[in-house]
Amino acid sequence: MGFPTKQVEILTSRPTVLNSEVFDKGLPLPATEQKMSAVILYAPTLQIIGSLDNTNSDAATSWSRSVTTGFTFSTSVTIGVSTTAEVTVEFVKGSVTVSSSLTFSSQWSKSVTETMMFSVPAGKKTFMYQGYIWSEVLDYENQQYSWAGERARCLTNVLVTTKSPLPV
Repeated sequence: MGFPTKQVEILTSRPTVLNSEVFDKGLPLPATEQKMSAVILYAPTLQIIGSLDNTNSDAATSWSRSVTTGFTFSTSVTIGVSTTAEVTVEFVKGSVTVSSSLTFSSQWSKSVTETMMFSVPAGKKTFMYQGYIWSEVLDYENQQYSWAGERARCLTNVLVTTKSPLPV
């Protein structure tokens, strides 16, 4: 029998009002007697990770790229072993919408890099994007909510290719 799964919500933008409603939508981190913390996820988007122009070739071309998933916090953010959280996320950029389901567990405390292979047929070009979500730690201490420091990105395993570039 495992631990219960928490439903996490990805917010559309960075919250300006910090309260229990925002805190409860976050990914809980291990607490101390003085402080509770949660990772707040917001503003999912796609970032370009590469492009390949094969329009002047008669042969298909393949390209490999290392893709990292995990949080980019400069300090360690540890998700508790007993924490499992699921979230449905929709990445929207320009005319592209991609929906995915993510499950957060203690494995997300570490960044993982995998090599992905992309192929482009002769006479075509492609643009590769990775989904990411802005992330920030929200603390509850002394009956007050406050941001704990830096903003980071949660780099996901959601990858998208398009035949033309998406708007910046």
